[in-house]
Parts: sequence; C-alpha cells; structure tokens
Amino acid sequence: MNRRTMLTLSAIGGVGMLACRDNQAASAEDDAPTGAPALVSIVEFSDDGRDLQHCTLTQRTTVAAEITDTKGEKTTVELDCAADRDIWFGIWGRRLVERCLLPAEARVGSIACAGGQEIVFDGDGLAACTLAAAQRVGQFDLAAKTPVGFIQGHLDRFEMPPGSPPLTISGIAIPPGTAVQLCYRAQQLDRLFVPERSYVAVGGVKLTGNVNFDCGRFQFGSLFEETVVRGRPLPRGAAILHDDVRSPLTR
Repeated sequence: MNRRTMLTLSAIGGVGMLACRDNQAASAEDDAPTGAPALVSIVEFSDDGRDLQHCTLTQRTTVAAEITDTKGEKTTVELDCAADRDIWFGIWGRRLVERCLLPAEARVGSIACAGGQEIVFDGDGLAACTLAAAQRVGQFDLAAKTPVGFIQGHLDRFEMPPGSPPLTISGIAIPPGTAVQLCYRAQQLDRLFVPERSYVAVGGVKLTGNVNFDCGRFQFGSLFEETVVRGRPLPRGAAILHDDVRSPLTR
C-alpha cells in the first residue's frame, strides 16, 4: 500500500464523504520525485475507535464548523479544507472541524481568513486564522496577512506583519513585526513581543523584546539601548520595572 491508498469515511457534519489516506509512509522511489521527502499519512481515532480525530485528506473537502454569531448563538458554517494536508476534528457534542489548511479565502462570520493558511476552531467558534485583507477586528484596523487569535469570540492576540502600519494601543505606538497579546475581553495591552531591532517607548524609555503590561499598565521590560534611568546608566537589555519610568501607564 502506498500514499494513493484511501480510506473513505462517513459524512462529517452532514457535508458529504471524507476521503483520508491510509496509515502509510509513501515510498519516495515509487511515489515522489527523486530527492523529495516521503509523505507520511496518519489516521487517528478516539480511544473508543468511534470518532475520527485526525487524518490526511486526499482531495479538497467541504466540512462543517461551528461559530458564535453576534447574538451569542451558535451556528454551523461550511468551509473547504485543502487536499494532501492534515485535518483535525474536535468532539463538541458532535464532530466538527478543529483545524485544517484553507485552499482559498474563507469568510467566518465577519472575519475573512486567507487561503493557504491554517484555520483553527474551538468549542467557542473561530480560534485563529490569518487575515485575507485589511479589516477592522474588534477596535483595531489590522493589515492583510495578520495572524489573529480569539477567545470566546473576542480578539485575544495578533502579530503585525513586517511593513504594516504602526498601531497605537493603551497609548503605546507599536511597530510592525510585533506580537500583541491583549487582556481578556479588553482592548488593552497585556504583553508585547517586540523585534530586537525595534522598540516601544514607555514614559520616554525605549523597550524591546518581552514587554509586559497589566491591562495597559506597564509592568516590566528590557532596554532597547543604553539609557540613564533614575540617574544610573544601564546597558541594552537591562530589566526595567514600572517604578523606573514615569508615564500615565505606570500610575
């Protein structure tokens, strides 16, 4: 048996048949161009053997996902998952897609998710995808190709692509390339991961790397450059606490 062997499984969420590759490692000599890696196909079921949890699709397949609408009510949507890529299912009362690769742009509620990127769901609906186009998410105007994450329908995190416009949150101007973590159900900063060649300014002090906040209130970070703090010269990378800077965000 090789990678062309398929398992045809029962309907998922009432959206047609699902064809998965069997548990095999394909022979590079027989099935792939010279030097190409062999394709390993995995089919996994729940412990009781009743529920499919993970497999590799043989073809582009329409599956069911569950999202929460603006009224807080759950609704089922259909989307396509890419061929020759892994798909995972969650069991939230019934079998629904948990994660797969989108072959093309897909709209999930108000969010346009990019094709060629992974999409993730949890028991509360859309958990993560990459934006297909510039759009407003929560209170923020985010650029195309921004990976975004949600908790219970609320924007929880995102990563600004290189070259994207700067964004201001909690009074802090955030440079491109920064990963942003927000407070739970709040549009204030919880944590930033700033690229080492960039910085954010808090109270006139330039910080980089892991910069922590408490719902917008600065907690600690690392110096971007040598800086005099409280009359003491400190080197790049030195730890700075909220008492070391003067800013409305530190009160």
